[in-house]
Amino acid sequence: MGRAWGSLMNLAIGNLLLLVDGGGGNDLEIITVKTELEAGGQNRFVTITWNSRGGRSYVILASDDLGEGSLDLWDEPEDDNDAIAGQETTCYAAFGIPADTRVCFHVIKRAE
Repeated sequence: MGRAWGSLMNLAIGNLLLLVDGGGGNDLEIITVKTELEAGGQNRFVTITWNSRGGRSYVILASDDLGEGSLDLWDEPEDDNDAIAGQETTCYAAFGIPADTRVCFHVIKRAE
């Protein structure tokens, strides 16, 4: 999904918009994003998969408003996600998102 020379890439999937920054040398890349309706059709869930390395922890942040500015104001839906030794990818799933939600933003970054 990345681009050469660290250029930015935007990708729209249905009502999901991914903003991928290929710069910074953080070697983190979103591999897949899936969104599906939960049973009953009133809620949906989103699964985000990214490349990872065993022994590293990742922080997931979520917001429905990019106007919140600083990432310190974003919700942290769960504590750090630890990559599993020997696995090359890590997943995060957000459940219970109302089906009529127009936007939802997620940031995945290495834990400091």
